[in-house]
Amino acid sequence: MIPTASAPPSIAQTRRPRTRSAPLGLALLLAAGLGACTNPYDPGQRALGGAALGAGTGAAIGALAGGGRGAATGALIGGAIGAVGGAATTPPPPSPYEAGYPPAAPASWSPEMVWLPSPGVYVALGYNYPLFFYSGLYYYLYSGRWYVGSSYSGPWRIHAAPPPLRRFHSGYWNSYQMRARNYYHNNPGWRHFRPR
Repeated sequence: MIPTASAPPSIAQTRRPRTRSAPLGLALLLAAGLGACTNPYDPGQRALGGAALGAGTGAAIGALAGGGRGAATGALIGGAIGAVGGAATTPPPPSPYEAGYPPAAPASWSPEMVWLPSPGVYVALGYNYPLFFYSGLYYYLYSGRWYVGSSYSGPWRIHAAPPPLRRFHSGYWNSYQMRARNYYHNNPGWRHFRPR
């Protein structure tokens, strides 16, 4: 048998398969860069973070779908959408009260506390904020959170709603004020007191 030289490999056989790890590495690098965003309430930082996430995700998806050109296009589109989404979804900073700090006293003047038989609490007549007296303590509803104190002016600490007011909503305050005013003005000797 005569030895024959084998045919040279075709170009398709010698080309290395495409690796798609570069876009994935870029996506991971961009996601890791988000750790540098120190203020989640800053729209600029949120836009940068959103752009980084969007570009990384868009590059990875684009590379899987269309190779190098697809990665570039995906990164551009994803980055733009991510930047807009990041800036648009910036939450407002929390109020210091949400962090557990007590609110300021609702008013500096001593309120007239008028008894309401239903729900069975005293109501601060003329106050703009829901302030109640129940079982020897003052309860104050502020920004959806209940506070309790031994005085109408605080100091306040976070507390659960008192039992008669568990279903109370700040939208009810005006009707409580009207009822307390009617009891107070139309019934001489109605139960009330003014704290010192």
